[in-house]
Amino acid sequence: MAPERDIGGVNNNRLVKIHEACKVPPFSDDSTAAAVAATTLPLTYFDTYCFNLSPVDNLLFYEIKDLTWDSFNSEILPKLKHSLSITLLHYLPVAGHLMWPPDAEKPAVCYFKDDGVSVTVAESNADLRLLSSNNGTRRAVEFHPLAPRLSISDDKAEVTAIQITLFPNQGFSICISVHHTVIDGKSAVLFIKSWAYLCKKLQQQNVVVPVPSLLPESLTPCFDRSLIKDPRGIDMVYVKQLMAFTGSDPNTRSLKVTIPVTKVDSNLVRKTFTLTREDLNKLKHNLLVNKDQHPSKQLHLSTFVLTCAHVFVCLVKARGEDTNTTVTFWVPADCRSRLDPPLPGNYFGSCILAEFAVAKAGDFMREDGIAFVAEKLSDSVKGLKKGDAIIVHRG
Repeated sequence: MAPERDIGGVNNNRLVKIHEACKVPPFSDDSTAAAVAATTLPLTYFDTYCFNLSPVDNLLFYEIKDLTWDSFNSEILPKLKHSLSITLLHYLPVAGHLMWPPDAEKPAVCYFKDDGVSVTVAESNADLRLLSSNNGTRRAVEFHPLAPRLSISDDKAEVTAIQITLFPNQGFSICISVHHTVIDGKSAVLFIKSWAYLCKKLQQQNVVVPVPSLLPESLTPCFDRSLIKDPRGIDMVYVKQLMAFTGSDPNTRSLKVTIPVTKVDSNLVRKTFTLTREDLNKLKHNLLVNKDQHPSKQLHLSTFVLTCAHVFVCLVKARGEDTNTTVTFWVPADCRSRLDPPLPGNYFGSCILAEFAVAKAGDFMREDGIAFVAEKLSDSVKGLKKGDAIIVHRG
């Protein structure tokens, strides 16, 4: 019997059945043998900055009514695997592992000939439309069995793992889990778009056996680490600080280093709230009225700032924090365009930093709490636009 994963707790009759667990390697034949040779990708300070972050799951749903296991297994799944194999030919590090060689100061991404991406094929009897909809309340644990688990040990960590789950007579989902040290959000989207492009091209060609195919320039990843200069050795500063922060033995070279997180409450739910343009304009109007009391303060009231200010205030209030509780909030930013000279938009790796702000919970709860948080966020965003956060790390 195939293994099963319980969705949302015992006795709720929702299970995910595992049909297959395999590895999909980069496409290889006589014409591509040289292209799939072993390779090592060094980590930059942007990568080591994200060393402790948890893997990120990118979950996509596709609604196809009357989709049976037979048609899914004979038509859709082979094309997904074939196109993934061709995509990996352009993204070899994605098929590799994060490793820490004994003679190296820091980890590196290593790809060897027999490597490939772990792919799990599963089947679920959950309600795809409910899970993928913006309507209704969904228990957070219902999504967990749809995500693969990255294999991470002391000396080796998968860069990527994928799970493809069939929902009979409803459609299927694809979840791509990535190691944040190697792949940030923009890089994950680049990989997903490349896979989608090649899968569509394979469908249009209507061929059984895939052949190597070029990607358009906008989807061709750039792995050139020499573009990021680090004369001060900030990459190792992040590695050592993280090891010290987590209390890890610096001689163990463990890739399991993570900042402890609070156990997730199984009763948590997910719900989508929509902020319309009218809602945002109302927020902005209220903030500008408040700003009249401080005319010298120039605020950056973008949609991002307005939304985050509103959400952060709601979050602190919903948690019922003590007014003296210290709250830390931060603004992550893609740094590709903020470096001097800027990196190409298709640079593949981690390239994010963050501006942090600290306040008391009571500041969020006061009558002008949204204005207070918006001002903090505005300062952070303006700092990033000026490059203040980058200069410190550029050296």
